[in-house]
Amino acid sequence: MPGAGVPSKFPAGPLENTAGPVLLRGGYGFPGARPKSIIQPMQYKNPEAGRCAGIGWAVGFALLMSALAAFWPSPRPAVAETLSLSAIPAAGPAREEAILDLLAQREQALALVRSGLAGDSDRNTLMALALAVEMGRRESGPDIVVLLDHPNPRVRRRAALSLGRLRYAAARPEMERLLAGQPDTPLARALICGLGLMGEAGAVPVLSPFLNHSDELVRVDAAAALAALGRSRGLGLVWEGSRSPDRAVRLEAVYGLRFFDDPKAGARLEEMTSDPGEVWRREAAVSLAARELAGMEDAAGAKEAFLAGLLNHSNRMVRLWAVRTLADLGTPEAFGMLRSVAGEPTRTGLTARRRLLARGVAP
Repeated sequence: MPGAGVPSKFPAGPLENTAGPVLLRGGYGFPGARPKSIIQPMQYKNPEAGRCAGIGWAVGFALLMSALAAFWPSPRPAVAETLSLSAIPAAGPAREEAILDLLAQREQALALVRSGLAGDSDRNTLMALALAVEMGRRESGPDIVVLLDHPNPRVRRRAALSLGRLRYAAARPEMERLLAGQPDTPLARALICGLGLMGEAGAVPVLSPFLNHSDELVRVDAAAALAALGRSRGLGLVWEGSRSPDRAVRLEAVYGLRFFDDPKAGARLEEMTSDPGEVWRREAAVSLAARELAGMEDAAGAKEAFLAGLLNHSNRMVRLWAVRTLADLGTPEAFGMLRSVAGEPTRTGLTARRRLLARGVAP
């Protein structure tokens, strides 16, 4: 989930619009892609439709539109012409097309991220935060830290999560200061998850007291964040949360179990792969894959090979998680594996293409 290089122990989650836990997993998609549950599920939400038209149709359409351009303006101006985050639709196929077009013009995309973080509108700021994370722009860290004091609570929460996903360690003191000030529950959760995603063990003393918080979601998030930092004493909280009648708590717990090395966590996830509810089966499968990846040695190519094998997994959420995680690995081998599926007219292929473009790599 972090920007570039070795991925955080908190694997990438919905990106993007795909499936992820409530806060932990993510919520950093573009406006209009609301998380399933409390998280996203964008986690997994991804209203992205693929550009699956045949080459012949595409060429014919392009010629037709060129011929009619003088009389009939295009309904969707090219990003190069609009150069505006506000021109990107909130949802639907047109939104995905616009984002792909923008990412293909990297310099313009970077300029829009910078201007969006400076913020002429909350919507543009939220979109710029999503782009900064997807593009791995750790250089945007200083501008994002400023947003922790933004007047819009949604922007503050997204900023906290974004700093964690980018592993921008310089933000830790400010995030710890805000968390120690006992912020409202939604912001507290975002700060807790962001600190867990950041991977800085120094945050443990600040996070530990939240294992006793009055809100169950906060307790589960704190336990998962601490586990991601190598402290597993909250396993009981997360294990119990995976059986909670509260859907949001259960979703967060299923995600959080991936960070525990204890066999009890793996056994519970295996059990959930047979759950009557499809959402739990999918979430458990992703967490099992993430748990296996976290336990692998860093032998050359081993993680890439493991993830490549998941690109054809029967579970769509596992496939999308593998794509995002390969992009986060950022190695030539990982990018090569993404290129191998980027041309497919599937959700997996579209996500691979988008992730490559976001990292400045030609599909």
